[in-house]
This record gives sequence, structure tokens and C-alpha cells, in this order.
Amino acid sequence: MRSLLRLFALSRSVRRLDQHGGASWITYLLLIAVVGGGYLLWAYAPVYLDNYAAGSRCEEVINATWRYQDEAKTGEAMRRKLAALAKDTVEENGELIKVPAIDPEESDLVVEIDNSVVPPVMSIDVYYTRTVVLPLLKKARNKSFHVHCEITLEEASWK
Repeated sequence: MRSLLRLFALSRSVRRLDQHGGASWITYLLLIAVVGGGYLLWAYAPVYLDNYAAGSRCEEVINATWRYQDEAKTGEAMRRKLAALAKDTVEENGELIKVPAIDPEESDLVVEIDNSVVPPVMSIDVYYTRTVVLPLLKKARNKSFHVHCEITLEEASWK
């Protein structure tokens, strides 16, 4: 019983410190964590949202071009969709120009049709790297992404 009374008295004294404006080290630690998390969200959220949108565009392209079963047409359609997705501002010769933010190299956009399985499968894989400039620090970081989607190449049976 005495230990409970001591615990109660201790909790009341802690409450008195907080009532007078005192803060514990846990409060400061949580504040630092929230501010740090907000900073990382501010810096990295746009590139992750663009990656999510690139996955959606991949699904749109593969659904629109599956009937052609042509890797070149599908790859070109995917390249156009990615170029229109997001723009980065880059300084070139003293001028600010807008360039596609997601512009994979020729070897980083892979369209494959696998006829060895029944039904055949078409897949699109896109590998790209985005440069993230950390706000306030002005430091650049590279972040690699991979987008994958696939579809089976068979007509729908509406029986």
C-alpha cells in the first residue's frame, strides 16, 4: 500500500513540473522525430507519388496496347506517357528549361512478350533514377525506382 502511495505522490510531482512549463527529454525527442519526418516527407513524397503515377500509367499503356502484341509500339507509348507525367526544371546555358522527370534510357524500358506460356504474357519493366534535392540543405540524392506491370494476352470469354 505504501508503494502505491509513493507512486501516486511521484506522479503528482511530475504533473506539477509539467503544469509549470517543464518538458521532459521524451517531449523533445518526439518533437525532433515529428520535424524530421515532416522534412523527409517534404523532400521525398513528390518522387514517390510520381512513381505511383508511373505504375498507373504502365497499367494504362499495357491495357491500351495489348491487342497489338507489338513490343515497339508498347514501348513508345510507355515512353510518351512517362514523358508527360512529371517535369523537372533544369538550368542549361543560363536558361531554365523543363525536361521529363522520368526519362529512362533505351535499355531501361523493357517490353517482353512471353509466348512460352499459355496464354501468352506481356510485361513492361521500367528502371529509372530520380535525383532528389533536399530542401534547405541543397544536397542531391539519387533514388532508383522500378515499375512493373503485366497482362495475359487472351480475349475475354463472355459466356
